[in-house]
Amino acid sequence: MNATSFAFLGALACIGLAPSTRGATLSVRASLLRLSALPTATQPITIVSGTYGQNCGFAAGNATLDLSRQCDGRRTCGYVLPFAAHDAKAACRRDFRAEWRCGDTEFHMATLSAGARSGDVLVLSCEKENGPGK
Repeated sequence: MNATSFAFLGALACIGLAPSTRGATLSVRASLLRLSALPTATQPITIVSGTYGQNCGFAAGNATLDLSRQCDGRRTCGYVLPFAAHDAKAACRRDFRAEWRCGDTEFHMATLSAGARSGDVLVLSCEKENGPGK
């Protein structure tokens, strides 16, 4: 239930419905059900960290700036891994890890498994889900 629903409930508690207003009570209950079904405001993505190849010895946070440029402030972001330069550690199958926040209370983490390479996409989102299991 969101803040609007709570405010509406508070107003109803102050009004107090008489028994003769039973039909109005049903109408109010129906309105409450519609209010509770309203989507809550979605927070924008705030990147905490992006790391490519930490499993191969690369420094944590080495992709944070690029990830932030592409995804900060959006509600959903399909981050495309950029071209990775060849180096002595190229034989190691690298992973990619992203960490982000949605508002002050939600923290998320997602990973592309070892073998992630240029052109692979990781989707970050702060959209609220209402499907099964939510």
